[in-house]
Amino acid sequence: MATFETPSKIDYVTVTIANGQTVSNAACLRGHMLLFVIFPGTLTSTTFGLQISQSLAGTYTAVLYGASDLSFTCAASKAVHVIDKELVADYVKVVAGSAEGGDRIVTLAMLRLE
Repeated sequence: MATFETPSKIDYVTVTIANGQTVSNAACLRGHMLLFVIFPGTLTSTTFGLQISQSLAGTYTAVLYGASDLSFTCAASKAVHVIDKELVADYVKVVAGSAEGGDRIVTLAMLRLE
């Protein structure tokens, strides 16, 4: 069986959606393109979106894709592929479709742009 290592150009960062909330803290994407959003084993919501901003404390706006806000259908312990959306932004937040029933740590896999 072949063994594969993670390419050195892939970085991971986590964000947390707090209990009873729908929006995570922000992650810095500078110099990166978002590849995957990896959801934890326990999850309340089944849809998620993304918000972006040019600064950490700035105004975050929903990502528009086509004629509507970008939305992903997801499930616990699954990764959602977002590279075809070509999301390059300074900061990003993960937005749940409904309030989470506990603190949820979501992992973002990012491609380092060099």
